[in-house]
Amino acid sequence: MRALVLAALVGMAGAANAVEGAVQASMISPSRHDLSPSIGYQLGFGGAVGSPSGVRLSVDYAFRFHRLAWFDLQISNVFGFGPPNGACSADPLQQCYRGGWDFGVAAGVRWKLHPSPSVLVEVPLMAGVQVVYARDCGDTGAAIPVARPGLKAMYYVAPKLGLGGGIDVALGPAFHQAGSSICKSGGSYTSLYGAFSFSLGAELLL
Repeated sequence: MRALVLAALVGMAGAANAVEGAVQASMISPSRHDLSPSIGYQLGFGGAVGSPSGVRLSVDYAFRFHRLAWFDLQISNVFGFGPPNGACSADPLQQCYRGGWDFGVAAGVRWKLHPSPSVLVEVPLMAGVQVVYARDCGDTGAAIPVARPGLKAMYYVAPKLGLGGGIDVALGPAFHQAGSSICKSGGSYTSLYGAFSFSLGAELLL
């Protein structure tokens, strides 16, 4: 009798563990598409006449073509602001923020790793173009190609919804048109586009 009871208890424990494992394994719903909106802050650096810094909004669309690899397309915009870093083009006696705003399009591969059933660690390897505009000096330009590697972590609170954040860095050559003579850019010029970003957002499996 004791042997039967013990066997029954072991069987019930095994079944409970199997059910729990199945529930955990299904925490992230299988999908081939996801949409990831995010908001964060970009800190620009390296520009000869100011670098875009400010609130960064981005949206990623990803398509899975391998068990761990996704094609990733990203659109972003930086709404620039920051401390004054040079004389204003309209009034040289005043100091202005020269970084301007920044619109970007990037594409690449996003690797998704599963350290646990409800957690994703993502490594996006992107490249694209950044258009810098609305600059006080009038030296609108474009940076191409811009490499943008990063690191993200997502915790899935529901089978199709993950919440988390990430960081990335962007580097590339920027080509600017001539701006105001106050900014002393010396006509059209080439500079470094550099930016460090962190963001918080969601991942929606479609």
